[in-house]
Amino acid sequence: MPDHQQPQTGDDAGDAKAPENLGSTESSKPVRRRTSTRSRSTRPIVGWREWAVLPLLADEAIKVKIDTGAATSSLHAHDLDIFEVANDLDLDEGPGSLTIARFAVYPENGNARRNRQRSGVNDAGPVVEIPVVAFRTVKSSNGQSELRPVVRTPIVLGSRQFDIDLTLADRDTMGYRMLLGRRAIRRRFLVDPGKSYLLGQPGDLDKAVDTDSDQQREQQTA
Repeated sequence: MPDHQQPQTGDDAGDAKAPENLGSTESSKPVRRRTSTRSRSTRPIVGWREWAVLPLLADEAIKVKIDTGAATSSLHAHDLDIFEVANDLDLDEGPGSLTIARFAVYPENGNARRNRQRSGVNDAGPVVEIPVVAFRTVKSSNGQSELRPVVRTPIVLGSRQFDIDLTLADRDTMGYRMLLGRRAIRRRFLVDPGKSYLLGQPGDLDKAVDTDSDQQREQQTA
């Protein structure tokens, strides 16, 4: 018996009479509930910190803090330099320029790197160059607003790979080199703030599933 049809008991059951014309009665239709194209139960659960890989920026895994209080994601950029180069690919509008960010990536958190430096090890992280897609004003935790460059790059988190926007900032004094904001994890993951490293160490990058197409389909149907 469907949940929305309650069985008749007691006096109500005794007083119930069958309709004279059974053919004119309408059968009850089940209530349809709108469900998401991807059930919440199928979304991986992440803790408040996880290991991730930025394939275009660093070979080593980076420890990421999941921060649902921040809309945007942020990455520490050491010796950040912003410059313009000629954009020869802009054929429609003629010669133009392309804004490039050059910086060094330190996958280790600040304390680990400083401890190595005290031991006489001062290895610089890889220097990368990547196009800047925008500039965004971000308010830091101390309430100060700062204009930061934004770059777009793939990230591998667990067994999933997708593109994210990263603001570049000086996080040398912070405990984590990277923050992953809610725009990056929305519709992709559920967060358990009481757990850490639920996804384990990064797996084989070649086996990471590109979920951007699934994400776009879900947003279109939501």
